[in-house]
Amino acid sequence: MEGLGFETLEVLLILLPGFLASLIISALTVRKEKTELDKVVEALVYSFVLWVIWGAFILKHPLAVEVERVSEKSSRYYFSVSSIEMLWLLLMAILLGLLLSTVYTHDIPTEILRWLKLTRATTRASVWDDVFSDVQRYVIVEFNDGRRVMGWPSYISNTPDENSLFLEDASWVMDDGSEQTIKGPGMLITKNMPIQNIVFLDAGTDRKESRNPQGAKAGGSSEAVG
Repeated sequence: MEGLGFETLEVLLILLPGFLASLIISALTVRKEKTELDKVVEALVYSFVLWVIWGAFILKHPLAVEVERVSEKSSRYYFSVSSIEMLWLLLMAILLGLLLSTVYTHDIPTEILRWLKLTRATTRASVWDDVFSDVQRYVIVEFNDGRRVMGWPSYISNTPDENSLFLEDASWVMDDGSEQTIKGPGMLITKNMPIQNIVFLDAGTDRKESRNPQGAKAGGSSEAVG
């Protein structure tokens, strides 16, 4: 039983760092939906990476079995855990989780692969997230009823299904291109306000000029369907 207990504890020690890294990544990033099996496999890969690094630089295993000779015919076995090694293992799992969260959030691996023409995929959850992450501009949001509002998208939902965003420095855009400033910090747009399209304005466009719908659409802006 003691041997079985040690083996169980050793398996947990091998697997837990990868699952901790996976938990940190899930908390800090929004990615495409995965099945439970995919999540387990991913955590196992992280564990493998962590132990490869551990073996390359540290070598000493944090868990060991100590043997104490009680008599000529019997011995006592007990677990020995190195606090320093356990702390290093914890820090490595946290650092791996933070590093990969940054990589996935900024779409670093697939951006390189797209540049090499090897893929068209991204690490983010949707085109909605891709566009708002990469195209940071003032926007004009046009609703299904024809109303338009302009502002800076400081907060956005993670998926187009939720279809929500918060606009700072917001103002209504009238048909003649004039504006009506919305007093306060900004405007929260929810899925109860159906969006027809979102126009992203040119970075160098003058704000007063860009509020004219004709000028905005002629400025080479891109659209993301809400």
